[in-house]
Amino acid sequence: ERLKLRDPGAIPEDEMWRWVRKEGKPLHDILLGRSDHQPDLQAAWRAADQVGRLDFAGALELLKSADPNERYWAVIALRSGGYEHGEQLAGYLDDISASVRIEVADWLAREKGSRKRALDRLTRELTHEDWWVALRACRAIELLGEDAREALPFMKKLYAKNRNRKGDGPFYLAFSSGAFLDGLGEKTEPWDFAPGAGAFTPEPKKKQDRDRARIGR
Repeated sequence: ERLKLRDPGAIPEDEMWRWVRKEGKPLHDILLGRSDHQPDLQAAWRAADQVGRLDFAGALELLKSADPNERYWAVIALRSGGYEHGEQLAGYLDDISASVRIEVADWLAREKGSRKRALDRLTRELTHEDWWVALRACRAIELLGEDAREALPFMKKLYAKNRNRKGDGPFYLAFSSGAFLDGLGEKTEPWDFAPGAGAFTPEPKKKQDRDRARIGR
C-alpha cells in the first residue's frame, strides 16, 4: 500500500530536497516517474522495516549500501535495537549524506568516549546551508542537554542569528536552540504567541513566496 501511494515517508527530508533540486521537479512527480531519475522507494521502505527486527547482521550489511536512504535506516535499526558497538560507526560521521552523519553523531554523542568527535560533527552541521539539516543537528544537541555543554557557544551564535529573523527556518532554529539555552540556564528572549505578536511569519499570499519562506530563501 505504501508503494502504491508513493508514500515518501522512508526518505529523509534532506534526501527529498536533494532529489527535487537534482531533477527540477516536485517530489510527487519524481516518485511517479515523471523525471529522468527516481529514488528507489521500495528499497527505502525495505530498509525502514529493518527497525525493530534486531537483525544486526542485516543492518550492518545495509550500511555498505550506496543508497543513503538504506544507510540511514541501517543506523536507526542498530541504534534502536541496542547494538553495543556503535563506536564502530564513527567513520559514518563523515558520510556524504547529512541524515546519516547526524543520526550517527546523535547516537555517539550519548557516549563519553565518542562524545567530543560527535559534537564536533553536530556543531559543524549547525551552519549547513539548508536550515532543515541545521535543525536536525540543533534538535539533537537540544535533546542532549547538559551532555552537550561544549556546544553552548555554537548554539548561542545560532540563537542570536535567528531569534528575530523572519521565515520558518529561522523560527524553528531559534526555538530549538533557545530551548537548549534555557535548559542550561542561559538568558533568552521570551516567545509571545498571542495573535498579532509577530512570533510567527504571516503566510505569504503567492505560492512562490510561500515556498521561499518555507525553505528560508
